[in-house]
Amino acid sequence: MDRASAKFHYITTPRGESLKNLLFVLLAILLQSTPVSAQEEVGRKTPDRMLRTRTLEDGGTLREISFEGGWFEVTSADTLGRYYTSRGDQAIREAVELGKELRGTAKNPWRVYFAICNQITADWRDKDGSKKTTSVEMNNTEVRRCLRAFQSFTELVLAYTNGALIIDSRIDVLSRPVTQVYPVSEGKYWVPPHRAVNVQLLRKFKPDSIIFYCKPGDIPIADGMMGATYGSDRGILGAGVTSIHIPDGFFRIREESPMNLVTLVTLREFMQQISYSGKTLLGYSVLPSMRAAPEYGYKLGDLGLIQWTNAVADFMKFYYPSAFWQNARMGILSSKLKRSSAPWIPNRLCSYNQVIDQWPTSLPQITSVELESITGIPGIIPRIGQFETNGPCYAFLETPENMHGQKVLPEPLPSDREFNNQLSLNSDNALESMAVLRIPDKFDLIVVRMDVAEKVLSALVTEQDRSANRCILGYISAPDPTEGNPINFLVAQTRFGTTLPGTELEAITGGKITELAPSGRPEEEGNEENSGN
Repeated sequence: MDRASAKFHYITTPRGESLKNLLFVLLAILLQSTPVSAQEEVGRKTPDRMLRTRTLEDGGTLREISFEGGWFEVTSADTLGRYYTSRGDQAIREAVELGKELRGTAKNPWRVYFAICNQITADWRDKDGSKKTTSVEMNNTEVRRCLRAFQSFTELVLAYTNGALIIDSRIDVLSRPVTQVYPVSEGKYWVPPHRAVNVQLLRKFKPDSIIFYCKPGDIPIADGMMGATYGSDRGILGAGVTSIHIPDGFFRIREESPMNLVTLVTLREFMQQISYSGKTLLGYSVLPSMRAAPEYGYKLGDLGLIQWTNAVADFMKFYYPSAFWQNARMGILSSKLKRSSAPWIPNRLCSYNQVIDQWPTSLPQITSVELESITGIPGIIPRIGQFETNGPCYAFLETPENMHGQKVLPEPLPSDREFNNQLSLNSDNALESMAVLRIPDKFDLIVVRMDVAEKVLSALVTEQDRSANRCILGYISAPDPTEGNPINFLVAQTRFGTTLPGTELEAITGGKITELAPSGRPEEEGNEENSGN
């Protein structure tokens, strides 16, 4: 989708009609004893969204709806899945170019010692205990591709941290081969840099991270360990240590792409070190680990590399605030970081732009105590949980018995797809962007995913005179039951009108949707989707 097609389309009224409407409203105010609420807007413009169906490489189809600057994946249940800035390599190329532009603005360096192990000569044993010997060497073309992947990694770190963190690197092609590999399970190994790097050199450079690229040849690497971070913590001289095991065949594919699998694995393993630094060394307890990506609704299937590229970018841009990136160092405790959330202030509303750079310290954490103060109703409890170990998570607003007359769930459901008080992170079913709870005669309480909050809250079609992204109350946070990774959501208030929308799609369109065929042209009359249901 090009930029020209990814824009808002508004239904506008002629100037004379607007003046007529204004006179009508003034007359109504004079004639009625009850004045019109200052939060209600008459004649609010609603976007006419473009919804189209795209054919995937595997023959499946994907529904998407255009937004300014990108598009949303729309599920069969009319929930909003992932938001994408664009497709494929083009989005990555733009991020790389942005990273180049931001080089001179970043103030916080993260020191990375980057080593290419171009030779391995090591003994190992197979599952039967038979001794094997591997001797493998990278050629000059493969070394250049490693260098290109690392350069893309440095530019993407700058772009995804909005210029807050810059990679200060030393790059070496090692002069001596690795002669030892270490078993991690029966017949499976990983290639660590401990026996190859120059420790005296590292003492002078004082790295935060060590990233080690190698080609293991026929050595059986442990499953799922193309990238392996040494315990996710500090290894040599207090630095985080990552080994990237590059399969032989990979060097022959996606050669010119700025985002190939080597770059993506480097970013992901780098984030493992960042997560450890944030939680253990800096005390930033609201930062999720990249290991928790499936619990946020991401998976390797669907759109493949694009999906995981988006996961890394979303975690770095939305779940990790700029205030963290501006102070992050491996092994160095920064006194500049505040570690407690802002205090709860009744009737205080924030805009997205005011808080997104440092939301954990500028927003209050919303608990049942704050919800009672906000709504005047005791017994509303925010919950985050899972239906099974390592399964999808959900956010749920548990309600008191006297509110069950609404369209709300009394308990979470694994297969729920409705626009109600549950937000499901189940990408295999219907990934949801938000949950809603109507507080009678007051407002509608919204819980929204962090990675899509800016787009969703600004696009909601409501009665208010300002977008919902200027009505943020705080955030809810709780650890998932399996590994304790924090799951976080923004909480906002708005008002949809007399009745709640039937679906998430209807909530952001007001029911005004133009259905496009795969060709990009509107469907034939009778197939056009007008309601979003």
